[in-house]
Amino acid sequence: MELPSDDGRRIAEEIRAGNARCISDGSLKNLFGTSAFKFMLNNDSAYLGRNRVPGMDRDQNSYRSELCGMLGNVIVINAICRAFCITEPFDITMACDNESAIWKTFFAEDEPIQSDCSCDILFALRRQLQISPLTWKGKWVKGHQDDDTEATLDEWAIDNIEVDRAAGAYWTQMVQDMVPVDQGYWDKMGNRSILRPAIQKMPGENWQMRINGHKIVGAIDDLLYDHCHRVETVHYWESKGRIMEQHADDIDWESHKKAMTTFGARKHWVTKHFLGWAGSGVNMQKWGYRTINKCPRCDEPESTLHVIQCRAADNDQVYWGAVAPLGDWLVKKAHPDVQQAIMEHMNAYRERRTAVVKEDWSEEVKEASREQSRLGYRSLAEGLPVTRWRCIAQTRATKGDVVEKGLRWTSALIRKCWEVSWDMWVERNDIVHNDGEVRDVLVIQAINAQVRTLQHDGSRCRDLCTDDRRFFKTPFWKIKKKTEQQKIRYIETAKRLLDDSRKSGQQTLRQWRLGTVEEESSADESDETDQRTGVQRGVGRRLYRQTSLRAHFGGVQNNSTESIDGASATSSTSIAEQEGPMRGRDISHTTTQPSAGGDRPSADRVQPSAGQGRPSADRDAGASQPHQY
Repeated sequence: MELPSDDGRRIAEEIRAGNARCISDGSLKNLFGTSAFKFMLNNDSAYLGRNRVPGMDRDQNSYRSELCGMLGNVIVINAICRAFCITEPFDITMACDNESAIWKTFFAEDEPIQSDCSCDILFALRRQLQISPLTWKGKWVKGHQDDDTEATLDEWAIDNIEVDRAAGAYWTQMVQDMVPVDQGYWDKMGNRSILRPAIQKMPGENWQMRINGHKIVGAIDDLLYDHCHRVETVHYWESKGRIMEQHADDIDWESHKKAMTTFGARKHWVTKHFLGWAGSGVNMQKWGYRTINKCPRCDEPESTLHVIQCRAADNDQVYWGAVAPLGDWLVKKAHPDVQQAIMEHMNAYRERRTAVVKEDWSEEVKEASREQSRLGYRSLAEGLPVTRWRCIAQTRATKGDVVEKGLRWTSALIRKCWEVSWDMWVERNDIVHNDGEVRDVLVIQAINAQVRTLQHDGSRCRDLCTDDRRFFKTPFWKIKKKTEQQKIRYIETAKRLLDDSRKSGQQTLRQWRLGTVEEESSADESDETDQRTGVQRGVGRRLYRQTSLRAHFGGVQNNSTESIDGASATSSTSIAEQEGPMRGRDISHTTTQPSAGGDRPSADRVQPSAGQGRPSADRDAGASQPHQY
């Protein structure tokens, strides 16, 4: 920290005049960040500060470095305000060249939460702004304007260039002073914890979370999920044969993640293909879309792995055409021994063997190849390289952020390996869907098999109506002569009919269950309510039939009737009176003959069967009108 020569009096005057301005910038290289900050004055009355960015490798980014510089400015200005008893809300402007840092600090409406990136520094920065007596304003300044030699630079741009160079010089000084010179570059990167200050709870931070002693300062959901489910996830992939046991920590998961996020929509294909879930011949037969599982080029069963490992003559040409872009990229981006090692692992993947380590390779490339082979011959081609490949790329980088370059190189290598399998898969699909002979064997045969299955299901479905049954009785030989589009329309119609019948059956079952529940609940009600609800809801069918028959044979004394669903039902009082005398009578053999005066039946005309008594006269006298069937 370079303090002002006048102990900050000039700065205090600028603050009281409302002309206070400060600026900061950050520098991040090889996952080690620094920042610089200053008050904007053109003489030695301004301060210039520098700091190191705390945190782990996963926390480091340019946004975090910028926040550290802004936090340094606010802390120093607040100290000057306390020293000179400034309590009025004077205006002050703070600038930096990171838009996200400016927006999150000054313009975001929501308060920061624990899952925000670099939440610890953001909490501390917001806290310092709240306790400050000044009114802070944010300003974005375009960075690196000195790259354009013809550009006209204003005062903001000039001071931004100054703090940017100060942060870079401080980064170089820290690496030279704190890391031994005799160590290799990657060994130096292993000492990044020495370069960074210890991460502690900052003022304004509400609470902390630590996993295995390491503080969590963002992406809390992902880190908690990884901590809770990493072990079982690794065991799952080991059980699937994707990775070898006890070697999951050797995989460069960070490069794999970057490759997945930059592979576009094809990332879903990557998961399905390399797990064996894609639409290969074996799976299409398993799912019922084909009757055979043969490869379109040979007679072997076609799995997703077989697509690239097929040894047919024409497939060899396709493979060398697919792997050529990978070879061209390696020539431009890798040393000769790395080129040979990567191509050897790709050829070993196709030939189902372990890669051979050659003697003319460097020792670090030999060790990387051996580690890769311990993961299995499929690992590199399917996007699971060991971390040592990235270490080699970082060691041989000449300038710039070698850590970022190594990450980009390894993720690009993964994508190039995936594209080999993708090109092979696209060529295979072209043969299956566009070659007439192969298409007739595979696709048309699958459609015919689906038609047979639907006809079989339709013939056994009992919920179909007559017209729908007739649809499924069409002979298969007639449908087989139809065009492909006609068959597809037949399949769609058949599926719709079966789905409708299935839904209708489920609805009928639900109605029956509801009716059963209602019948059980109505048993506890009175006789009158029980009989009426039984007739109305169709539950008491036997009672309803007896009532109708008694009305027809003139056994009901009460003349009042109620029309329910088109049927004539007697009152509950008449039904109760008849229940005793009518019990046990075989009324199926009785006949009625209308009297001369009308169709009202008489008791004399009821012919009882043998062994049965005649109805009493007083009941016959009050018989109601019979139901007309």
